[in-house]
Amino acid sequence: MTKQKNLSKSSSEYSVCRSDIRGVDFSDTGSASSKGRAPYMQNLYIDYDSDREHILESVPGFRRVFKFRYKINAMHLQKISEDEEFILLHAEKVLYRIPINERDSISQPMLLGTLKDTRSGGFPLGKDYYILDGERIFRVCDNGSYQIVEDGGPSAPYIPTTYMNYEEYEQRNLLTDKFYEKYEINDLSDVTYGTPELTYAILDREKHTCTVTGIGADAPETVHIPSKVTIGGTAYTVTEIKSHAFRNNTTITKLITNDGLKKIGLNAFLGCSSLRNLVISETVEEISSYAFASCPALTGIYIGAGIKKICPDAFLESNQIVNIWYSADNNSLQLVEGNEAIASKVTYNSPYKPVDIVIKLKTPVSSIRSVTISGASAAYKLQKEGELITGLLMYFTERVGVVGSRFEILCIAAPNLCAKSKAGTSITELCGDTDTSAGKLIKGCTKAVCFDGKVFLAGNSALPNTVFFSSVKRGDGQGLYFGELDYFNDGAGGYGIVSMLPTQDSLAILKSGDDGGGSIFYHKPEDTSSFIRPTKYPVSYIHRGVSCVGDSFAFFDDPVFVSKIGICALDKTNTLPNRNIVCRSHNVNPRLLAENLENARLCEWCGYLVVAVGTSIYLADSRQTFTHECGGREYEWFYLTDIGSPISKNTLFRFHSIPYGPKQYLVYDEPDSAVSTNTLGLAADESYPSKKVYSTYINSKSYHIYPTEEIKPVEIAPCTAVLGTNNLLFLGFENGALCVFNNDKRGVVPISLAENDESFDEQEYSRHFSRQIHPYFYDFDGATVKYALTLSDENCGSQHLTKNTVPGSFTVKCKKFEGSKIKCDVETDREKNADTVGFSTSGLCFCDIDFSSFTFDTSDSITVASTQRHKKWIEKGITLYSDTHHSPMGIHSVNYRYKINGRIKKR
Repeated sequence: MTKQKNLSKSSSEYSVCRSDIRGVDFSDTGSASSKGRAPYMQNLYIDYDSDREHILESVPGFRRVFKFRYKINAMHLQKISEDEEFILLHAEKVLYRIPINERDSISQPMLLGTLKDTRSGGFPLGKDYYILDGERIFRVCDNGSYQIVEDGGPSAPYIPTTYMNYEEYEQRNLLTDKFYEKYEINDLSDVTYGTPELTYAILDREKHTCTVTGIGADAPETVHIPSKVTIGGTAYTVTEIKSHAFRNNTTITKLITNDGLKKIGLNAFLGCSSLRNLVISETVEEISSYAFASCPALTGIYIGAGIKKICPDAFLESNQIVNIWYSADNNSLQLVEGNEAIASKVTYNSPYKPVDIVIKLKTPVSSIRSVTISGASAAYKLQKEGELITGLLMYFTERVGVVGSRFEILCIAAPNLCAKSKAGTSITELCGDTDTSAGKLIKGCTKAVCFDGKVFLAGNSALPNTVFFSSVKRGDGQGLYFGELDYFNDGAGGYGIVSMLPTQDSLAILKSGDDGGGSIFYHKPEDTSSFIRPTKYPVSYIHRGVSCVGDSFAFFDDPVFVSKIGICALDKTNTLPNRNIVCRSHNVNPRLLAENLENARLCEWCGYLVVAVGTSIYLADSRQTFTHECGGREYEWFYLTDIGSPISKNTLFRFHSIPYGPKQYLVYDEPDSAVSTNTLGLAADESYPSKKVYSTYINSKSYHIYPTEEIKPVEIAPCTAVLGTNNLLFLGFENGALCVFNNDKRGVVPISLAENDESFDEQEYSRHFSRQIHPYFYDFDGATVKYALTLSDENCGSQHLTKNTVPGSFTVKCKKFEGSKIKCDVETDREKNADTVGFSTSGLCFCDIDFSSFTFDTSDSITVASTQRHKKWIEKGITLYSDTHHSPMGIHSVNYRYKINGRIKKR
C-alpha cells in the first residue's frame, strides 16, 4: 500500500507498507506485489494454529522418526478410533505398521509381510485396512494381526449363494472360485431323476405337458421317467409314455416312473426281453393294451394307488411275474378296471419308498467340494457334460425325508465361464483370454477409493479401463465381496485409468488420455430395483481433452487432480448442471509444470492441500481463495523447497573470532569456505570442556571453530509418499527415511534447553508458549534451509519517476523468535547489490527469565530498522531471508518512505 500526496512536490514524503502477504505468485512477477502476493517465496507459510496474528512465517521443518533400508513406496492410514491411528508403511517389498502416537519412540516397527515393489493402493473396511499391490490383497486387522486374502485362510473372501431354489440369489464373487447353490425340496416332482437319453414330444404348450417318445441308442439298463423335463428353456410335466416308445428294447432291465405320469401307452414296452422290474408311480392312471406284453424276464411290479385302469392284455405273455406290490388296500384295488389281471399276485399296502433325484446346477462347475443335506454330509454322483459338472444324482431310501430338506452344495467355478444373468453381463464373458480364476481380476488392481458406501477398485493392467465395485453382502458370510456383474468400463483404448476421485454426487474416473471416448467419466449411483444387482453406476457426464497424469484428492469440498496443465479441480457451480474443469494452480504453474508430475503426491495438512513432488512441496491454502483472471476459484499458494532427506552429507562448521565470553561459544556467524572438515585435526581448546571447540588461524587471525549439529546435504532423496492426519504431515523419502513435520512441537521444550538450566520451569514454558514452536525445532532432518521472501518490482505506482529512500525509514515488523536473525538484501535498477544488512528478531531469552519477578510481554512482534539511503531508483527489490540453523523468521510488514527525485531523463 502506497500513500501519495502531490507527486509534483519533490519535498513530500510517501510511505509504503507491504503487509498481509497472501501467497506466492510465480506467474507474473510484474504485478504480483500489487496484488498482495510475493513474486518469490521460499519455505514460508501462514501458521493458523499459532497464537496472535496469522502472518507469513517459516515452516517448522521436519524430523526423522525412523530410517528404513529401502524406498518408501506408499503410506496408508488405519484409523481404529479418534485416539488410535496407525501408519501402514510400504517400503520396497515390506509392509510395516507404526502407531502414530509413538512416532518419536519407534525402536523397531512391526513387520507385517511382503508386497510387490510398487506403489500400493488401499482402502478401509470398518477398522480393518486392505492393501493392494497388483497381485494380492493384504488385510490388516485392528488388533495388528494380518492375513493374505485367500481361500481357506482366516481372511477368506465371502462365498456367495449364487442360486437359491433355481432362482438367482447373489452374484458370484470375483475374489474366489467358490460359491454355493442352495435348494429346499418342497416338491419331489421338481427334482426327480430322468434318464438323459430319453426323447420327448410336447403334448400341450399351454398346459406344459409332454410325452416320452423313446430313448437313444446308448440306453442304460435302468430307465428313469422324470416328473418334469426342460424343453427349449421351459419346464414340461411328463404325463405320458407314448405308444411303442420302447418296443422290443433288449437293454432295459428296470423302469422307474415318477409323479406326474398319467398313462403308459399302447405297446410301450412290448417285447422288452430284459425288463425285470417295474415301478409305476402313484399318479399313473392307465396301463394300456400290450404295454408290458411279451416281457419274459418281468418278475416284480410296483403299482401305485392312483391306478384306475389296467387293460386285460397289458401283461400278456409276461408269464414270470411273481410279485405285484400295491400301495393301497384290497378295497381300492377292486375299484380298478381290469384288476383281475393282477389280483391273484398282489401284496397290499406296500408303498414304494426309494427315490432318485437330481440337483441340476445353474452355474458352470469344475468340481464339487461338499454336499450337505440339512447340515449332514451326503453321498452323490456327478452328472457331467464333457469336463463340466451339470448336476448331482442322489439316491434316497426314504423319499418322505427328501421333502423339506435343505441342500447346500459348495462348488468350484469352471474357469472363464459363468451363468447367464438377467441382471447384466458378467465381466467373465468379456475377458477373453484373461485369467479370471483365483480372484486375479480383483487382486490385480492397485487403485482403490470408497464412494457411496462401496469400495471401487481399478488399475488391473490386464483390464486398464475397468472399474470394479463391491457388492451388497447378504447372508452370514464375512469377507470381501465383488460381484461379477458389478463393474463398468470407461473407454476401450490404450489410455488406462490413472485415478478415481469421489465428489459429493458422483465418482470421477480419471484417465491418462482421451482415446476418443473421453478423459474423465462421471458415474452416479442408480437404483435398479433388482435384488441381484440393486445399484449400478452409469455414466452421467464425460469430459474430453484434460487428462490426469498423477494423484487425485478430495480436498474438502473441492475434488482436485494432477494434470498436464497443473492442479485442476472438478468445479461445481450453481449455474452449471455438470462439473467444470478449472485450474487451481496458475500462480505456481511456472515451477510446478517443470516437475515430474507423475510422481506428485497429494494429501491435506492443517487446512493446506499438499502437493509433494521431487524435493518441493506446494501448499494451497483452503482459507484464502480468489477468482482468477482465467475464471474459477483459485487458492493462495506457498512454496517449500529442499524438502528431502540427505543421502550424503557433511558436517557443517561455523566459527567466530576470539576472545568471547564463556557463554557465547555457540556458533552464530556464517560458514566460511576457509573452514573445512580438516579442522577436526586441530587441537581442541580445553577452555570449552562442554563441547569440542577448535582453534585455528585464518589470514593471521585467530578463530574458534565448532562442529555443529547442522549438516550440509550433498545430495538429498526426494519425497515419494505423503500422509496427512490430525494436523500431522508424514513424509516418506526415496532413501527410506520417514519424517514428520515439526508443527506438533507446540509448547514442547527442547531437551537441551532444560538440561542447560537447572532452574528452568517446563510447566511455565508450556503454559505461556503452548502454541509456539521453539526455534530449535526449525530443522529439516539435520539440515538448514533458506527462508526467503522477495518483494520485487517495487515502483510505488510511478514507473516514470525516480525516487530517493528516506534515510532510516526502512523498518520490518517481525515475529519474535529466540535467537533468530534475518538478513535483508536490497537491489535497485541502478545498483544490483545496493545493500545487505542483518538484524536480530529475538525477544528476551526465555532461559534468563526469573518467573518470581517477571511479567510476560504479551507482544509477539518486534520492529527493526535499517539505514537505507538508496537514491534515484525507479524500481527496487527487497529480499528478507534467513539461512542460519534454528533461525526462523516471521514477517508482519515491510515499511519505508521515499521522496520523488524527478522524472526519467531522455537518453
